[in-house]
Amino acid sequence: PDVMFRDTNCDGIDGDVARAIFVSPRGNDSNPGTMAMPKRTLAAGITAARMATPVRSVYAALGTYGESVTLAPGVNLYGGYNDEDGWSRAAGNSTEIDSPSTIGLSATNVLVATEVQLFTVHSQAATGVGESSYGVRVLGSTGPLLFRNCQLTSSDGGDGRDGTDGTAGSSASGTSSPCGA
Repeated sequence: PDVMFRDTNCDGIDGDVARAIFVSPRGNDSNPGTMAMPKRTLAAGITAARMATPVRSVYAALGTYGESVTLAPGVNLYGGYNDEDGWSRAAGNSTEIDSPSTIGLSATNVLVATEVQLFTVHSQAATGVGESSYGVRVLGSTGPLLFRNCQLTSSDGGDGRDGTDGTAGSSASGTSSPCGA
């Protein structure tokens, strides 16, 4: 898929039907991930795409996915599809990850090129002391990771830890400064 929304291989959609796992909020994770029978969650789509030979990409329909998503090496995520209109793709088709946790999207040890297109990602506010909130959290990954036409937002981090008490000051001496200071 490209951000120009062109069907360059003439298979009826932007992208390659034969190299995709399809996901829709109206799907079911027991489905095979085809256009006619998409998976429901991005996690199930990523797992199916990673297990395929060769590895496939995930094409996600518009709507909101209430999950924290973990990227898999080489499994690209492409949003902006409308499954109720022949899997047409447009920038106005909002595909959102609304994570129930403080991490919206994570990538750990992703060592090959992996792309995310047309997603809006939100994470929840941290509630614990010293805890962080991440729209995207990347650890140990050399990718490269490419985010195109995405909105990535985190919420508030948690309060900081209390500082330690200071030490007592020294006693004042009986001398004074000529300037009164």
